[in-house]
Amino acid sequence: MRLRELLSKLIWDPREDFAVSRIRYVDRTPDGGGTRAVLSELTGSEVTELRGGFMVVERDGEVSHIPLHRVREVIDARGRRVWASAR
Repeated sequence: MRLRELLSKLIWDPREDFAVSRIRYVDRTPDGGGTRAVLSELTGSEVTELRGGFMVVERDGEVSHIPLHRVREVIDARGRRVWASAR
């Protein structure tokens, strides 16, 4: 199953609890004039929308867009890895 399809299923399927699902992704953070990639994690409750190839995420009142190609792993509410990137 493709990532976008899986995320939609987790969001809309009443048997799932997307709010406590975890999404691990590559985050680009500032590093001395450049950027470095670190693995970060967010919960489904922080995802406000799926739009095109992005997740719209709200954390601490700030909205950001995370490209789906940066997602590396999705863990469902039961703690099972339900998707992993081939990268």
